[in-house]
Amino acid sequence: FCSSRRRHTISSLVAWARRCVQETGYTYLQYLISKNIMLQSDPKAQFTLAISAMKTPSYIKDHFLQVAGFLDAFILVLCYMAPVFRLVSMIVLEKETNTREGMKMMGLKDSAYWLSMLCYYFIIFVIPMYSA
Repeated sequence: FCSSRRRHTISSLVAWARRCVQETGYTYLQYLISKNIMLQSDPKAQFTLAISAMKTPSYIKDHFLQVAGFLDAFILVLCYMAPVFRLVSMIVLEKETNTREGMKMMGLKDSAYWLSMLCYYFIIFVIPMYSA
Protein backbone atom coordinates (compact mmCIF):
# COMPACT_ATOMS: atom_id res chain seq x y z
CA PHE A 1 0.00 0.00 0.00
CA CYS A 2 2.73 2.46 0.99
CA SER A 3 5.01 1.51 -1.90
CA SER A 4 2.47 2.21 -4.63
CA ARG A 5 2.86 5.51 -6.47
CA ARG A 6 -0.82 6.37 -6.90
CA ARG A 7 -2.45 9.05 -4.81
CA HIS A 8 -4.59 7.94 -1.91
CA THR A 9 -7.48 9.77 -0.38
CA ILE A 10 -7.79 10.26 3.34
CA SER A 11 -10.74 7.88 3.50
CA SER A 12 -8.78 5.13 1.72
CA LEU A 13 -5.88 5.61 4.15
CA VAL A 14 -8.23 5.44 7.14
CA ALA A 15 -9.88 2.33 5.73
CA TRP A 16 -6.48 0.74 5.14
CA ALA A 17 -5.31 1.55 8.68
CA ARG A 18 -8.54 0.20 10.18
CA ARG A 19 -8.24 -3.01 8.13
CA CYS A 20 -4.62 -3.49 9.24
CA VAL A 21 -5.52 -3.02 12.89
CA GLN A 22 -8.53 -5.30 12.66
CA GLU A 23 -6.78 -8.14 10.83
CA THR A 24 -3.44 -8.22 12.63
CA GLY A 25 -2.00 -8.00 16.09
CA TYR A 26 -3.47 -8.02 19.55
CA THR A 27 -6.74 -6.35 18.55
CA TYR A 28 -7.67 -9.19 16.22
CA LEU A 29 -6.71 -11.80 18.81
CA GLN A 30 -8.84 -10.05 21.43
CA TYR A 31 -11.70 -9.91 18.92
CA LEU A 32 -11.51 -13.68 18.29
CA ILE A 33 -11.41 -14.50 22.00
CA SER A 34 -14.31 -12.18 22.84
CA LYS A 35 -16.38 -13.48 19.92
CA ASN A 36 -15.81 -17.07 21.05
CA ILE A 37 -16.88 -16.24 24.61
CA MET A 38 -20.00 -14.43 23.38
CA LEU A 39 -20.98 -17.25 21.03
CA GLN A 40 -20.65 -19.83 23.81
CA SER A 41 -23.07 -17.91 25.99
CA ASP A 42 -25.49 -16.99 23.17
CA PRO A 43 -25.03 -18.66 19.75
CA LYS A 44 -27.25 -16.04 18.06
CA ALA A 45 -25.19 -13.10 19.34
CA GLN A 46 -23.96 -10.56 16.84
CA PHE A 47 -20.43 -9.37 17.45
CA THR A 48 -18.42 -6.84 15.44
CA LEU A 49 -15.07 -5.18 15.92
CA ALA A 50 -15.11 -1.41 16.29
CA ILE A 51 -12.27 1.02 16.81
CA SER A 52 -12.85 4.36 18.49
CA ALA A 53 -10.71 7.05 20.08
CA MET A 54 -10.57 7.01 23.85
CA LYS A 55 -11.00 10.13 25.93
CA THR A 56 -7.82 11.40 27.52
CA PRO A 57 -7.47 14.05 30.20
CA SER A 58 -6.35 17.48 29.08
CA TYR A 59 -2.66 18.36 29.38
CA ILE A 60 -1.65 19.94 32.67
CA LYS A 61 1.60 21.87 32.61
CA ASP A 62 3.88 20.72 35.42
CA HIS A 63 6.51 23.23 36.55
CA PHE A 64 8.40 20.69 38.65
CA LEU A 65 10.37 19.30 35.72
CA GLN A 66 11.32 22.78 34.57
CA VAL A 67 12.76 23.59 37.98
CA ALA A 68 14.29 20.15 38.52
CA GLY A 69 15.91 20.27 35.08
CA PHE A 70 18.46 22.76 36.39
CA LEU A 71 19.41 20.35 39.17
CA ASP A 72 20.19 17.42 36.84
CA ALA A 73 23.84 18.33 36.35
CA PHE A 74 24.35 18.87 40.07
CA ILE A 75 22.72 15.53 40.97
CA LEU A 76 24.81 13.74 38.33
CA VAL A 77 28.02 15.16 39.85
CA LEU A 78 26.89 14.09 43.32
CA CYS A 79 26.24 10.54 42.10
CA TYR A 80 29.79 10.17 40.82
CA MET A 81 31.40 11.98 43.74
CA ALA A 82 31.24 9.05 46.22
CA PRO A 83 32.98 6.48 43.97
CA VAL A 84 35.71 8.97 43.04
CA PHE A 85 36.18 9.93 46.68
CA ARG A 86 36.50 6.24 47.64
CA LEU A 87 38.98 5.60 44.82
CA VAL A 88 41.17 8.56 45.79
CA SER A 89 41.09 7.66 49.48
CA MET A 90 42.09 4.04 48.68
CA ILE A 91 45.01 5.26 46.55
CA VAL A 92 46.18 7.63 49.31
CA LEU A 93 45.87 4.86 51.93
CA GLU A 94 47.87 2.54 49.70
CA LYS A 95 50.61 5.16 49.30
CA GLU A 96 50.74 5.76 53.05
CA THR A 97 51.04 2.10 53.98
CA ASN A 98 53.26 1.14 51.01
CA THR A 99 51.07 -1.91 50.39
CA ARG A 100 51.81 -2.08 46.69
CA GLU A 101 55.56 -1.79 47.21
CA GLY A 102 55.42 -4.60 49.74
CA MET A 103 53.49 -6.82 47.37
CA LYS A 104 55.95 -6.04 44.56
CA MET A 105 58.81 -7.15 46.82
CA MET A 106 57.00 -10.44 47.32
CA GLY A 107 56.76 -10.97 43.55
CA LEU A 108 53.47 -9.41 42.54
CA LYS A 109 53.40 -8.38 38.87
CA ASP A 110 51.88 -5.08 37.75
CA SER A 111 49.34 -6.83 35.49
CA ALA A 112 48.01 -8.91 38.39
CA TYR A 113 47.79 -5.81 40.59
CA TRP A 114 45.87 -3.74 38.05
CA LEU A 115 43.60 -6.66 37.19
CA SER A 116 42.75 -7.07 40.87
CA MET A 117 42.00 -3.34 41.14
CA LEU A 118 39.79 -3.51 38.05
CA CYS A 119 37.86 -6.49 39.44
CA TYR A 120 37.52 -4.86 42.85
CA TYR A 121 36.11 -1.59 41.54
CA PHE A 122 33.91 -3.41 39.05
CA ILE A 123 32.32 -5.38 41.89
CA ILE A 124 32.07 -2.38 44.20
CA PHE A 125 30.67 0.19 41.74
CA VAL A 126 29.26 -1.35 38.56
CA ILE A 127 27.33 -4.36 39.86
CA PRO A 128 25.36 -2.42 42.53
CA MET A 129 24.54 0.25 39.95
CA TYR A 130 22.75 -2.29 37.73
CA SER A 131 21.16 -4.24 40.57
CA ALA A 132 19.32 -1.22 41.95
